Amino acid sequence: MAGRRGIEVHDERRWVFHRVAEDYDRHRPPWPAAAVDRLISLAVPGLPVCDLGAGTGLLALDLARRGARVDAVEPARGMGEALAARAAAAALPATWVHAAGEATGLPGEGYGLVTVADAVQWLDGERGPREAARLLAPGGTLAVLGVRWEGNPLQRAVAELIARHNSRAAGGGRRGDVASAFVAAALPRRPRRREVFGVTDALPEETLVGLMRSHSYVGPALGEEGLRRFEDELRALARAVAGEPPWAWPRVVELVHASRRGR
Repeated sequence: MAGRRGIEVHDERRWVFHRVAEDYDRHRPPWPAAAVDRLISLAVPGLPVCDLGAGTGLLALDLARRGARVDAVEPARGMGEALAARAAAAALPATWVHAAGEATGLPGEGYGLVTVADAVQWLDGERGPREAARLLAPGGTLAVLGVRWEGNPLQRAVAELIARHNSRAAGGGRRGDVASAFVAAALPRRPRRREVFGVTDALPEETLVGLMRSHSYVGPALGEEGLRRFEDELRALARAVAGEPPWAWPRVVELVHASRRGR
């Protein structure tokens, strides 16, 4: 099964997120409880949930903790194995599906909720929405979540640091717009709704460093030497801008969703 840009799922060398799975698992902050509760309210009762691009299970496992049966689709083996281990340790009803989000191999019309959480940018813009729509049962909801930083002085300084180390990070588009386009492509004639959830985390130093290592323009993109330089600068920068840790890290979570017409 081929995923983004035609990479085969079993081509272990080319899924760059293998090497940041531990940082995802340990340092990515949880989704706001209110956002997870809202997703549960959008699901069709009695039907399972499919989470596309599930990573190490940040969303999938929270949904499972609230009683949902979750098929968590993740192509990067390091991520999926971490997800499966966490689900087993907590006896949660979440199953890792080793597949690409564009070609899951899962049954059509089988899911009362399909989610894409901070992963829509990694899915093919045509095949991803088509697969999400195929998975949805009548009356089911497609929900795409994105995260943006609130933009306090520390976050602005960190964004500038990332852009200095990786020019591709400069001037990116808003994920909320990408999310809306994904939902519109999957369910073109269904009304879309956008909801916003705010949360502020208090980050210890190692959590900030680990969070930035998991950033797509940092850990997966910079070589070992470049990453060491980035981390040294990040530690010094954070103290210079915001004093001693823990540091306030405000986030805005945007949820865009639409429901498939029922029979």
